[in-house]
Amino acid sequence: MQTRGKQLLSVGAGGATGALVRELLGHVDGMPPEIGILFANMLGCGLIGLVLHIEHRLHPHVREFNAAGFCGGLT
Repeated sequence: MQTRGKQLLSVGAGGATGALVRELLGHVDGMPPEIGILFANMLGCGLIGLVLHIEHRLHPHVREFNAAGFCGGLT
């Protein structure tokens, strides 16, 4: 697969995973959905900061999966 295709696949898989986690956090029993969404946004912002801080150590596809994909879908 071409590098561009791998990038798109990586970001797409991360985005789908992040969106799923966000949805699950919005439906935690005993917690208002707004709190779950707030937690998802805070978690996503913190994770993207961490990923960008250590990006020089990560493979580009891992960085894209986490930063653009997962954190983007989560927030």
